[in-house]
Amino acid sequence: MDTDWIVGIVVAVVAIWVALLVAFWLLRPKGATVREILAVIPDLLRLLRSLIGDGRVPADVRIVLVGLLA
Repeated sequence: MDTDWIVGIVVAVVAIWVALLVAFWLLRPKGATVREILAVIPDLLRLLRSLIGDGRVPADVRIVLVGLLA
């Protein structure tokens, strides 16, 4: 029973990842390569993590960013 729950979470995370890749592909600027698009994702996650950890960012904004990551 516990493994079904874990498998469901893994499948959901993979589905979200694929959906984001498709969205990035459809909204990419002309001439952008797949490698450039994929390179943006870790930078974006790093930026969000930095903003969440920054005490100067208002608490409500940090809560929204945590929700975005979740």
